[in-house]
Amino acid sequence: MLENAYIHWYQQPTLANELGNSAFVPNSGQAREMSSPVALSPQRIIVGCAIISWVVLAVVAPWHAAGDGRHMAVSLTLAVWGWALWTSIAIALLVPSPLSVTAIRSVTPLAVICSLVAVSPVAIFASVLMLLVSLSPLFIDIMVQGGAYGDEKRFALRTPMPYMAPAFIAWAAQVGSLVGGSMLVAAQMYLVGIPLVLLGIVMARFVPRRLHRLSRRWLVIVPAGIVVHDHLVL
Repeated sequence: MLENAYIHWYQQPTLANELGNSAFVPNSGQAREMSSPVALSPQRIIVGCAIISWVVLAVVAPWHAAGDGRHMAVSLTLAVWGWALWTSIAIALLVPSPLSVTAIRSVTPLAVICSLVAVSPVAIFASVLMLLVSLSPLFIDIMVQGGAYGDEKRFALRTPMPYMAPAFIAWAAQVGSLVGGSMLVAAQMYLVGIPLVLLGIVMARFVPRRLHRLSRRWLVIVPAGIVVHDHLVL
């Protein structure tokens, strides 16, 4: 009876998790799927928007424009940070996983800030679009599904409101100390820059792991039933 109920429930047109995340639409049958052309699904559209916006950022490269007119060392440091972070998110988009969610959430706001500093309308549009996509429940579901095993179907759980402010503060402190500190060191402001970089290195040992725990929360549907994978509750 449980198996029959599960099959009936799985065949419903949509399924949303308890916190309003995205839903999936199961295939209508193997024969029908093989005979019909590939549909432009919302999953394909949102992933395509993310990839296109990130490629546009590489073409515009606002981190180079942000370093124009500054000290050579500062411009070089900005370029190194920009391309390193861009490459990491490009890999995250090509290899979906829960770790990709953490990386995209951490880096995308920096792209917006850099685009605003560079005053590049194209970069601002592309980075804001990427930020909005990265906050989309459907996009997060696609990323966490990339790490699923076998017949698992994962639906990411939304971050609880009480955790958002501490997570933002930890992220800002981590990014500000590492990126900001390296900028100050490049500008030869060693008294402030070196302590900030050292603080960022120390924080890098635990802050990313804490933020990653927020990306490892999902509802799992398997043939045997439903499982909640949530470190914050269980």
